[in-house]
Amino acid sequence: MGKQLPKTVEYINHMEDVIAKICSSCEEFENASDEDKAILMNPMLHLAETISMEAPEWAEDLAKYLCVLCQIKRLDVEINVK
Repeated sequence: MGKQLPKTVEYINHMEDVIAKICSSCEEFENASDEDKAILMNPMLHLAETISMEAPEWAEDLAKYLCVLCQIKRLDVEINVK
């Protein structure tokens, strides 16, 4: 995956660092940037955005696959790519 989606791999590495750092203490959370707090609060949303920007041809199929895994019955996964 690293060669195919370098921005996605970079995001995952950053997400892991952010979560480890912010979860280490309340002070780290208070001093974190808004972007890092947003990543901590909803890492999968940001991952989905990254994949959608980097590989839009995979995004819809990935969303459908995640819905099956999570047993989500109804979700609009249509993506308009221009």
